[in-house]
Amino acid sequence: FSALDVTVGNQQVSPGRGYAWNPTDLFNIKNILDPTYEQPGHNALRIAIPFGLRTSLTALYAPERTYDASTKVLRLKSGAGHFDYSVIIGERQWHVTDFSAGFGGDARRRLAGLDCVGELFGMGVWLEAAYNSMELSKDYGESVLGMDYTFDNGFYVLAELYHNGQGTNDHTAYTLNSWMRYYYNEIKSIAEDQIYCFCRFPATDLVDIGASIIYAFDTSAAFVPQAMYNLAENLDITIFGNIYAGADGTAYSPLQGSGCLMRARYYF
Repeated sequence: FSALDVTVGNQQVSPGRGYAWNPTDLFNIKNILDPTYEQPGHNALRIAIPFGLRTSLTALYAPERTYDASTKVLRLKSGAGHFDYSVIIGERQWHVTDFSAGFGGDARRRLAGLDCVGELFGMGVWLEAAYNSMELSKDYGESVLGMDYTFDNGFYVLAELYHNGQGTNDHTAYTLNSWMRYYYNEIKSIAEDQIYCFCRFPATDLVDIGASIIYAFDTSAAFVPQAMYNLAENLDITIFGNIYAGADGTAYSPLQGSGCLMRARYYF
C-alpha cells in the first residue's frame, strides 16, 4: 500500500545483526557449525510502516492456537551517520523442560532488546543484546559484540564475542538438564561466554576456502574447516569438517565426535 507494506504467509523471520548468535531472535536458533544456513519459514503477518529514509516500524504476528500462545513482535529501526540501530520487544510461548524432574511445558517469554550495526575505522562492527523475562524459569540476558573486515586481496575475517546468562563457564556445573535443553534447542548455548572467529579466502574464481574456530570459556574449542566449489552456474558444493578439543564434559569435548558434511545446493 502507499503508506505500508503487508506480508502474509510463510516467510523468513530472522531479526538481529549477529552472525553466529542472535539474542533478539525469538524464532530461530542457528547451527553454530553453519550459522548462515537458511532458517525455516514461519507463518506470520508482517506490517512495515516507513517514516522517512531510514526509520521504519515493523509489527509481526505469528498465529498459534490461541492469542496468548501466538508470537507478537514490534521493532523500530532507524539510523544516524554510519550506523543503523533498532529496538525490539516481543513475546511468545517458549517450551521449558526440567528433564531431571520429568517436567515440561510452555510458558510466556517476554523479550526486550536492541541492535546496532555500522562502520568504524573501515571495519564493520555490530552489537546486539536482549533481556528475557521468563514465566517458568530464571530471567536472563544475552549479548553479542562483533566485527568484520575484508582485505584488498579478498581475505575476509570476522569475530564475535557472545555472552549467555543461561550458561556457566564451569563445565563441572553442567547438568543433564542443561545438556538436554541445549540439544532440544531450548537454550542457545551451554557455556556462558564464547568467541567465534571465521575467515574466508577466494582461492580461485570458483573455489572459496575458509574455517571457523569457536572457543568456549570452559576451555574447549571447535575447529570447522570448509571449502565451497561453484561446480556449475546454479550448483554449489560445500564441504564442512568439525574437530573438537577440550576436557571431557566441556561444551566441545572430543567425546561428541568429529566428522564432516558435504552439501550440494542447486538454484532454479
